[in-house]
Amino acid sequence: HYALPAFLGATVFGGLSLVLAQNLIVLTHVFLNGIVMYGFAWSATRHHRASILAGVLFGTSPYLAAHVLGHFELLAAWPLPAFAWALRRAIATGSKTTAVVASAVLTATAYTTYYYVVYLGVFAVTYCIAWSGCVSISTAERMPSRRLRMLRAFLVAAMAATAFLVLWILA
Repeated sequence: HYALPAFLGATVFGGLSLVLAQNLIVLTHVFLNGIVMYGFAWSATRHHRASILAGVLFGTSPYLAAHVLGHFELLAAWPLPAFAWALRRAIATGSKTTAVVASAVLTATAYTTYYYVVYLGVFAVTYCIAWSGCVSISTAERMPSRRLRMLRAFLVAAMAATAFLVLWILA
């Protein structure tokens, strides 16, 4: 399911040969993988060398390098750090703009690598629970029963949504 990059290749690179258009899309993914991870690491650490290292390690990881030979949709891993970056910022600042960016990245991921959407969903649920402070056992023990019931209901709903996605992908 490579609809978004194929659409861009057909429109933006429509005047080029198929091979050149595909190579430009692959190079764009490789570039975005490193740059987006650098930006995410920079936003989390504010340390240039650590951010550069994160971008280089992510952009040149063996997982991504193995997909240069085929499965180009899996080479488009930049939505993973882009979503984490936008979600982290949206939750920390309460910004609706970055929440829209996170949802746009999620939508673009669905049209590029649809099962990365499952990873992003699991990440979003895990990050939101961790950010809310509900992960600690000592916090859960002190949590009012109403709040604990709501958390359990949320987790059950998240697991049901994940199961639905798995079944949908299998179908």
